[in-house]
Amino acid sequence: MNPFRIEAIQPGQPFCDRLDELARLLGHAESFQNVMLSSPRRYGKTSLALRVQDELRKDGWGCMRVDFFGVDSVEDVARRIGRGLIQALDARESLLGKGKRFLRGLTAFRPVFSLEESGPSVSVQRIPETLRPADLLANTLDDLAGVVKTAGFKLHVVFDEFQEITRLGDSGQIEGIMRAAIQGQDAAYLFLGSRRGVLRAMFNERKRPLFQSALPMALGPLPAPDAAAFLVEQFAKGGKRIATDDATALCAMVECYPYYVQRLAAEVFQMSAKQVTADDLRAGLRAVIGAERYGYQAVLSGLTPRQTKILRTIARTPPTELQGAAFVAHAGAPASSIAQTAKKLLEEDIIEKPETAPWRVVDPVFAQWLREM
Repeated sequence: MNPFRIEAIQPGQPFCDRLDELARLLGHAESFQNVMLSSPRRYGKTSLALRVQDELRKDGWGCMRVDFFGVDSVEDVARRIGRGLIQALDARESLLGKGKRFLRGLTAFRPVFSLEESGPSVSVQRIPETLRPADLLANTLDDLAGVVKTAGFKLHVVFDEFQEITRLGDSGQIEGIMRAAIQGQDAAYLFLGSRRGVLRAMFNERKRPLFQSALPMALGPLPAPDAAAFLVEQFAKGGKRIATDDATALCAMVECYPYYVQRLAAEVFQMSAKQVTADDLRAGLRAVIGAERYGYQAVLSGLTPRQTKILRTIARTPPTELQGAAFVAHAGAPASSIAQTAKKLLEEDIIEKPETAPWRVVDPVFAQWLREM
């Protein structure tokens, strides 16, 4: 069996490093300290959060997770939180049994049980059908606060892709309602996000409701020695061999980007014989680029021609300054318009400017694909 996973890694599955981050997040949870955790897309935030909650459950915590990706309205925000709360309560103590006691205080959503092919499932239904969406959200968060006060166990809440609420016209109101509801709770909130600039602004801008309501924390690339050792171990478990130098080379090919370390390793494992070769690494990377190109094309389809031109120019000739003479010449755009044109690329976390390095495309394999266009 191929030992490498390319979806969210569940507790109990092989997981590379992040032990320091895991320990820090567990410590903050025990202190009821909220955390804002940012990183590029597919860096393993969700996998790490699942690991945190798995450890907390062992210590008697209740845990809920809400994914805000694709959220489309204030009512949708409320519904997702309500569903997350009810599913977390049902997982902790069946709402068809002793857990019925949790239902008495709920004012926003009630559980709806159904029998699927995979077994029983629980969804939610609004209780006050005529309530305004903002009031529904406030009631939902009040229900969450009520559970924290009366349930008899500690609660850990993950809000995944939290920055997506800023795409809504009522995002400021949503942030205000959330701040009022969660401050002072004996619960721990973990806010995850992959549009890093947007997420950080929510917690760092003085005029925003959530200003300084969570400790900032960031995930970096995987440490190369640890990642290489992980690959050697996993290949061995799958009955194949990869030399440490080749494992290190594999990590370098994708700049220790967590998703691509697993993704490329999965391809190399699939196509290699008992001993991995340098040719396998190169062939694996070609396979990854080919498979991922549809996602890259989708990114470009959401950009203007000028934004695409700037993105490709950054991938090919990473500049120290976007408005420097050399970059302006390569980009073929007026210096006065480049910063404004690049704004969406920054907001969507497609490009970044590390403190001590030139501008670059965040996704290293996407960058290679752009260079080959």
